[in-house]
Amino acid sequence: MAPRWLTALALAWLLAGCETVRSNTWSYKPGPLVSRAPLIDKSLNVLPFDDFRENRNVNHLLLCLIPLVPYGSVDYRTPETMRMYINSMSDTGETALMGTGGGRWVFRPSEDLARAVAAEIDHAGIVREAFLGRRPSEGDLVLRGEVISTRYSGKGYLYGLSLAGMLVPLFGAPISSVHNELELRLALTRQGSRRPIWTATVREQKNARSRIFHSEPDFFYEDLLRTGLRKAIPSLEMALTAQGRSIPAAGDANRAGGRP
Repeated sequence: MAPRWLTALALAWLLAGCETVRSNTWSYKPGPLVSRAPLIDKSLNVLPFDDFRENRNVNHLLLCLIPLVPYGSVDYRTPETMRMYINSMSDTGETALMGTGGGRWVFRPSEDLARAVAAEIDHAGIVREAFLGRRPSEGDLVLRGEVISTRYSGKGYLYGLSLAGMLVPLFGAPISSVHNELELRLALTRQGSRRPIWTATVREQKNARSRIFHSEPDFFYEDLLRTGLRKAIPSLEMALTAQGRSIPAAGDANRAGGRP
C-alpha cells in the first residue's frame, strides 16, 4: 500500500494540474458579423459533411503507473467515441489517472463542423445567406465537405517512477501533453452541379503542455477550424466574385434539369 503522504501528494498534484471541471462539449463562435451588402446575392447551402476518418483508437495511458515506464499515451482517430482523455476531469472530480476520465466528448463532426463552416461564411458577408441544409436542392450554391482527421493524441508523464513521479513536476517538468489535428476538404458547386467552382483544404494542428497549477484543455478543434477558415475564406471571396452573375438562382437550376 502506498504511504499516506504519497497518496495525498498524488491527489493534490492531479487536482492542481486539472484546475477545474471542464465540459467536453463542442461549441463554435464565428468571427464578427461583417456589416456590408453581400458580394453576391446568392444563398449557400452547407450539407452535413462526409466522415472519412480512420476508425482506430488506442489507449495506453495507465501504463505510466508501471515503474520504469516514463509516460502513458492515447491516440484517438475518433475521439468523441472515447471516454478517457488526458487533462479533462469528470463531474465527480476524476481525471483519467484517477478513474474513468471526463466522459465522452459531445461532438457530432459531420453536422457540427458543417454548421460552424456555414456560420463563418454567413458572418463573412460574402453571400446573402449561408446555412446548414439537408437537401442538395436547397440554395443557389452547395458546399460539400469531407472530414479527414480529428486526431487527438496525448501523454501523461510519471517519468518511470510510478506514483512517485508526481514529485517531478514540482521542479517544472510537464504533467502532460496533448496534440490536436484537424483536416477537412471543402468543395463548392452551383446548385444541381457536381463541378466545383471552389475547393479548399483546412489542415491545422496544435500542441499543448500542462504543468502543475496550469492545465491546458484537451480539445482545440474550434480554434483550429477558425484559423483554417480564415485562411480559406479570402479565396472563396475571389472565386465567387469571379463567377458573379453567372451563378443561376436555385429555381433556375431546377428548371434547367440540374445541368452544370
